[in-house]
Amino acid sequence: MNKRISNAVGLVLGVVTLVSLVIPLASLAQFTGPPAQLPPTTQVTFSTVSNALCTLVAWIFTILIILTVIFILWAAYLYLTADGEEEKIKRANHQLLYAAICLVVAIPSRGIPYFVATFLNASTFQGC
Repeated sequence: MNKRISNAVGLVLGVVTLVSLVIPLASLAQFTGPPAQLPPTTQVTFSTVSNALCTLVAWIFTILIILTVIFILWAAYLYLTADGEEEKIKRANHQLLYAAICLVVAIPSRGIPYFVATFLNASTFQGC
């Protein structure tokens, strides 16, 4: 019975993940406007690099927070279905450890652009 529930939850999570990855691609495929033109070439300045870094860090932060929530929910599921089995409780504890590691990596990642700006002595850095 537990294996059926586990398989069903795995199937649902797989379908949700697949759908969440395919829907944005399908919406991009419907673009019928004029063909895209390349932007004019510009010089690379500190502000363009810092903006790119801020965007990258924001994406990484968002992904890590989503992973943290998923790890916590999966650990809760493992605790609820453990039935006192030591192996399942151990797996749930490891999932909570992974969630804590995700959070520990995610929170300081927001400070990376400020650290880089300080290291490069950039007085024009406006922040993210």
